[in-house]
Amino acid sequence: MKRYRETGSLEDRKHIGRPRNVCTPAVIKVVKERIKQNPERSGRKLAKDMYFGRMIMTEIFKQDLGLSSLKKTKIHGLTTAQKVKRHQGSKFLLDWHAGDEIIFSDEKLFLLQDSHNAQNDRVYPKFSNDIP
Repeated sequence: MKRYRETGSLEDRKHIGRPRNVCTPAVIKVVKERIKQNPERSGRKLAKDMYFGRMIMTEIFKQDLGLSSLKKTKIHGLTTAQKVKRHQGSKFLLDWHAGDEIIFSDEKLFLLQDSHNAQNDRVYPKFSNDIP
């Protein structure tokens, strides 16, 4: 009512500040499709591929798509049957090697893969339950 009394119309007033020319519905749709194709892709790389600034991409993720960058969570995926089987197997191994001397060598273990940094492993889910 206040707006109608002041302006004589129900239309929105002119917005203050710089208009968002880059974040058009077409661009938002393209970003949404690219995130659907590869949800593990970083926002920085996506911004670089689309020739946008990093902050514009962050704005599209948070304001327009409602997404946030979250780390993948690690959970142990053992069922109760697997837990029982592992427990039985460990008891069997202890009984089998009872009284034997076990020798541990100090040989170097050479890894074929690089170490993995979980901080860099991000996804963009809408809710935290959607994290793979």
